[in-house]
Amino acid sequence: MGEFDDIRAQLEAQFGKPGEPTTPANHDENKISAAAARAADGSIKSLATPVRRGLLLTVALGIPLVAALFTPRVDLSLISMSRMVLLLTLHTGVLVAASWSGMRAFTRLESGPSKANGLVALAVGSLMLTLALGPAHMDHPSSLMGVADDFAGRALLCFIMGGIVGFLPLVAARVLDRGDQPWLGKGALLGGVGAGVAGNLYLFLHCPIVWPSHIFTGHITVLGFYLVLVLGFDALDSRAQKTS
Repeated sequence: MGEFDDIRAQLEAQFGKPGEPTTPANHDENKISAAAARAADGSIKSLATPVRRGLLLTVALGIPLVAALFTPRVDLSLISMSRMVLLLTLHTGVLVAASWSGMRAFTRLESGPSKANGLVALAVGSLMLTLALGPAHMDHPSSLMGVADDFAGRALLCFIMGGIVGFLPLVAARVLDRGDQPWLGKGALLGGVGAGVAGNLYLFLHCPIVWPSHIFTGHITVLGFYLVLVLGFDALDSRAQKTS
């Protein structure tokens, strides 16, 4: 009980003691007790925040990179180094930022909406830049697939593959999150950003098709899917609370 009491004392110093008047800086007794319990229950959530961040970054970056290592795009040698560095930096930067911000210390259980919304905008902007840059080249037969009758099938395949790669970092983020409702709120939104960008990082390193229509339909929609998913959970929860 000593460790639990120490953590509770830290939480009370940060948010105020249970029973005090509720202010924006205070949490109620249940939230304080639950947060302290999660930080001291010996589960994976009780690991130090830097350790949880390291674990999530290992999953979020490792899965798409290892998957791409086994299934690399066949036209890598034709992509300019400047384009490769720019897009890899943007993809990994957003992924690291979302993963880092999503793992909140037990004294910072709520992520600021401005940070989460800013990362959503940054993620969308970084992926849309891929379209703005235009086709990387037109010099490999595989890069010219995915048109006409082949369009829907190729786009759907990429969407499924990117979705699978992104799903594992999302689950890891939710398992490591100390929030009392890990599938709701800004922490879940950051998890959705990480999932969508992880899937796109893999597809960028795997898929040789250069048509903007394919990249939008088969790649960028992975991010859209995960954002709609986590926002849908929030909407359902809000409706349930209103009807209860």
